[in-house]
Amino acid sequence: MPAAQYDLVIDQGSDFEISIAIEEDGSPMVLTGYTARASMRPNYESGTVHNFTASITDSTVKLEMAHTTTDDITSGKYVYDVEIFHTGNDTVTRILQGKAKVTREVTR
Repeated sequence: MPAAQYDLVIDQGSDFEISIAIEEDGSPMVLTGYTARASMRPNYESGTVHNFTASITDSTVKLEMAHTTTDDITSGKYVYDVEIFHTGNDTVTRILQGKAKVTREVTR
């Protein structure tokens, strides 16, 4: 199954959080034994990377970036993706991908 497409807007200098409910065949997916990871870059080839803090609870993947992290990200357009991987059998699945827009902060 291909990764779902969803575009993000991240406000520079603000805390960011999104929760992603994972389903398999219409039912919540059992994510026992899985870990999540997510990153964004200015473009696919860029060496500059900004990592999200990713966690899993039940069938939900949560991505976060603290305001201290988003404050240091240059406003503009990025690409990102989210992967889950099973630590026991080395299975990696990209669950979400898209564009991320970081909006410029005015109040500092």
